[in-house]
Amino acid sequence: MRLYSQRRLPHNGRTIWEQTRASFGDKFVDVHTRIMKKNYDPVPQWWFYPLLILIIGLALLTCEGFGRQLQLPYWGVLLGIGLALLFTLPICVITATTNHVTD
Repeated sequence: MRLYSQRRLPHNGRTIWEQTRASFGDKFVDVHTRIMKKNYDPVPQWWFYPLLILIIGLALLTCEGFGRQLQLPYWGVLLGIGLALLFTLPICVITATTNHVTD
């Protein structure tokens, strides 16, 4: 994370932000996007929202149910989801930039 904050954000922060916004607005089209659009029908965005709610609900039910055998409170699940959302983009940028994948 220190590498990300010291090297990538000052130098490539604007580019990362612009490409992220362009990808959500369907303005950024690379070769893989063209192939996918040609061969597959697009999945409606609303399909992902019920799936997300279902998975979070099952995770909360699993942690709070079963007589508290897992010993993970509901806020632990929400904290894990928040940390995953926070760290996914920086880790992906570092991996793509350095071409170093840890197993």
